[in-house]
Amino acid sequence: MAWLLLRRALSSLSISLTSVGCSALRPSSVPAAFSASARYCHPQNTMDFRSAFLLPSSSWPPAQQTSGLKTKGVLKKRCKDCYIVKRRGRLYVYCKSHGRHKQRLA
Repeated sequence: MAWLLLRRALSSLSISLTSVGCSALRPSSVPAAFSASARYCHPQNTMDFRSAFLLPSSSWPPAQQTSGLKTKGVLKKRCKDCYIVKRRGRLYVYCKSHGRHKQRLA
């Protein structure tokens, strides 16, 4: 969550820096934390700055993938932890140990 907030803050800062222009940046008017970002104000560096925060990095934790329901004509329990449930007028198979075993009757 903190990464998303930091990414949005820095991208909005880069957008505001490009709209204001480089002439408005003086060391006395810009906090020390953001003075390093002034070098990205040049038009050729602006795209590098934005793309650096938009591209996925290998150091970030990977997003957890979620599997949806498989729509089947015949439901089968695929392991010992699978169980059949009837909800909202349909039959479903859920599994405690393997999320990929989830099924729905077509």
